[in-house]
Amino acid sequence: VPGVTSSIAAPALAGIPVTHRGVASSLTIVTGHEEPGKEAPLDWKAMAGLGGTLVVLMGVSRLKQNAAALIAAGKPADTPAAMVEKGGWKDQRMISATLGSIAEKAKASKIESPAILVVGEVVRLAEKLGKKRIAILRPAHQQKESAALAEEYGFSPIAAPAIALAEKPLPEDLMKRISSVECVAFTSANGVNIALKIPGISSALAGKMIVAIGPRTRQALVERGLEAEVPEEYSSSGLERMLRGKCQSILFLRSAQGSRYLSQGLKEAGLFVDDIPLYDTVPSGDPRLDELIMMIRSVDIFAFTSSSTARYLVERAQALDRKEELFEALAAGTVAAIGLPTSQELDRLGIRVDVMPEKFTFEAMLALLKRWVER
Repeated sequence: VPGVTSSIAAPALAGIPVTHRGVASSLTIVTGHEEPGKEAPLDWKAMAGLGGTLVVLMGVSRLKQNAAALIAAGKPADTPAAMVEKGGWKDQRMISATLGSIAEKAKASKIESPAILVVGEVVRLAEKLGKKRIAILRPAHQQKESAALAEEYGFSPIAAPAIALAEKPLPEDLMKRISSVECVAFTSANGVNIALKIPGISSALAGKMIVAIGPRTRQALVERGLEAEVPEEYSSSGLERMLRGKCQSILFLRSAQGSRYLSQGLKEAGLFVDDIPLYDTVPSGDPRLDELIMMIRSVDIFAFTSSSTARYLVERAQALDRKEELFEALAAGTVAAIGLPTSQELDRLGIRVDVMPEKFTFEAMLALLKRWVER
């Protein structure tokens, strides 16, 4: 905004008010990189004793020296400090530490100019007032709803579709295979949306026990006039317990890339299991994913909703020669995964998983993430 100095605007955008009742009532702004040979250098001793908030502009190259000078002048080394990089840009990011450790953390985080240093108790308020940036990697058609949910839970969403859906040719004997089983299972709302477009399928499903893996899948079925049962536990054993005494044969309608751990477990339990993939998940080719990768260090949380979102994010980062930066950001941020197959794929890729909700829904993930960041 014209007329608003970066010394106030950049911290505010990171959730740091430079003054706050009961915390800081004054603000001091100085440059961190003076002209060589200047006769009257900065009086760090005076600034160390002022109290309130200190903002140091252009302070990246001399961050270590400036922090050391403040500490030597009497500023406690455990004073909260933060670096705000590229304030107001799409790839803005903020790191926080103490005055004694901020230089080391900035180096490890590869903070670059333009960035400002904020020193004072107001830095602690960023945890309450700042919004964590969450990368949403779901297909484009799910982004609007997902972003709205993320905002409801207090996050700042970044839309970056990593995958798209490509419908597969249907087998000629589809209706025959549906008629030959007692139960039909849908593993995702995407599968429901694709299946219910098939002419005659509603009639073919009449009289069948319908299973939905997850409440969102069930909701998609209910919206189309079909009742479905949802297992209490999203596992092969949980599904087998629900089906016990009700049916001995089941057909899964799902993604071609979907995990087969449910169907394999049911086969081992003695059920007849059929499987028809309705769609492939393919790389999205969405430019928003490339934008995310180029600003990857500004992301706080990565929300992986399927194994393919993880796989294609890594593949695209590698294609853009940004795989190292991606893995650094993943290590520094919070990684959330929906479902065991997604968690296993992340583990295979060498990515640590921090959060995995018991319920396989995006909202359950957000609720758990909210508790995680507030802990």
